[in-house]
Amino acid sequence: MCPSAASTPRTSKSAATLDVLRSRLTDGTWPVGTRIPGEHDLATELGVGRNTLREALRSLTNQGLLTARAGDGTYVIATDELAAALARRVSPEESRQALEVRGALEMQAARIAAHRISDTDLDTLRGLTRARSEASAKADDAAFVRADLAWHEFIVACCENPLLTDLYGGLDRAASYTRESGESDVPRLHRPAQAMDLAHHEVLGALIAREPDAAMRAAAHLTDIAATHLLEANS
Repeated sequence: MCPSAASTPRTSKSAATLDVLRSRLTDGTWPVGTRIPGEHDLATELGVGRNTLREALRSLTNQGLLTARAGDGTYVIATDELAAALARRVSPEESRQALEVRGALEMQAARIAAHRISDTDLDTLRGLTRARSEASAKADDAAFVRADLAWHEFIVACCENPLLTDLYGGLDRAASYTRESGESDVPRLHRPAQAMDLAHHEVLGALIAREPDAAMRAAAHLTDIAATHLLEANS
């Protein structure tokens, strides 16, 4: 059961409310993109006044974790201060730089994961690889983006390094996909499907073999392909 902010002394209600809301960001209850419950519902649930709740929400907004959209509600844009700081640092115009940093992290992640990935993890990664390939073959951009993000994030998670996970999560990988004006929020993908699929399978194969150097080389190859086509699509 979620702790109630009302169970704390009055003088610490604001801090307790902030702690409860922050925990929902860090424990995955409210992932990035989530519209959080309205003020009335949250205040009732936590047993605090609207002013106390608003103070906590304002603090998280000022830290870059939440954003209020007029007439729509409050949304999660980052789950920790590091991710928020990186998001402020990297503008849409700097997608190439972000891709280069992500590529470096992915290379290191592949090398570490080759040491630490379990048989169960490999089964999961095989499933994610299939899902990614199937979405690519169907030209289902929304499904492809979800599968591709999940694939890369899972390899990073297999490193069992929270700092690496936070750094990687703070660099929005969705910016790697190009968008066309007038389109929906779903990225329009400009990718060499076969080459990208083969590169992902190369990384998977190196991880299955548990060969760190081969995994790092395969991840570098994959990053090179992605960078080349991102630049071509945005030129």
